[in-house]
Amino acid sequence: MNSTSSETLTVAKPAARAAVTFESARVETLRGAACMLLVAYHVVGNDRLMGLHVADDSAYRAFANVLIHLRMPLFTFLSGFVYAYRPIRAGKEATFARKKLQRLLIPLFTVSTLYFLAQQLAPAVNQRRAWSEFWTIFVMPYGHFWFLQAIILIFALIGILDRFGAMRTVRSYAVVLLGALLAHFFIVIYPSVFSSNQAMYLLPFFVLGLGANRFSGAFISPALKWPALAVFVVTMTVHVLACYGIYGEVSEQRTPLATTLSVSGLLTLLYWTPPIRVLAWIGSFSFTVYLYHVFFTGGVRSVLHAAGMTELFPNFVIGCIAGVAGPIVVELVFRKNTFLRRYFLGQS
Repeated sequence: MNSTSSETLTVAKPAARAAVTFESARVETLRGAACMLLVAYHVVGNDRLMGLHVADDSAYRAFANVLIHLRMPLFTFLSGFVYAYRPIRAGKEATFARKKLQRLLIPLFTVSTLYFLAQQLAPAVNQRRAWSEFWTIFVMPYGHFWFLQAIILIFALIGILDRFGAMRTVRSYAVVLLGALLAHFFIVIYPSVFSSNQAMYLLPFFVLGLGANRFSGAFISPALKWPALAVFVVTMTVHVLACYGIYGEVSEQRTPLATTLSVSGLLTLLYWTPPIRVLAWIGSFSFTVYLYHVFFTGGVRSVLHAAGMTELFPNFVIGCIAGVAGPIVVELVFRKNTFLRRYFLGQS
């Protein structure tokens, strides 16, 4: 198979070991950046009843809103990019499914259960659910764990499409990407069982990440690099003006402006982000940071408030540090034990 053709599947790049190392470092850097964005968002809180309880017109709220169209799309884009390194293979479908369920489904059950118990039993939490609703956390969106449900559905769909060669060429891939965009804009699922509606929202970003890796010759070129940057600058400027109340309204997800911002921003980050050692190191713990950061951001906030420290800035900074450092410590400890590693980190 000719790997230089834009019409064929680029399976590997065996002659460029240094380039792959550079690419891997850049992907881990972006993962680290995604972790920082997610932790900062949850420190601030989804709304004024959560996190730091900041007002809707606060600079912290504006900061959180500015990045709303990049945070979870970036996590999803990177998932698709990494999937393209080890896609589903003929005869290996069961192994693929088992590994994905080990990595995603088991932590979904174990860690979301821990979070539910923490919300029920810990003092001064923002939200509690009735004990009778416990079963719903595994089948409906719950906290930040909705992403695990959504990405499981995406992996299942992409695995089926890939197994039957639906993305073997650039042309067939473009058809799948178009279909993902149509689903993103027009398919609304309610109730969102197993975060199926969120999966429709994230689907094109996963497919985009897959294509950016698999068909890198078509994606990583000056013909896209500069236009992507220009579109991102324009759409982000419009979005920032709205977030800070200067002009217009903040765009909702799944609108043309928001999706254009997301797509151009993801490609711009891929094209222009250099490897940054600290962020790449954090990125190597990205899944654990995603799983456990809320335990530490909420816990530290409670301790600080109990000690009388209610100023926003130190709460924000300390909360962000704890939300990243705490989960890293958890992984370093848990990975030493087979049971904890398997059932609370999703690692084999």
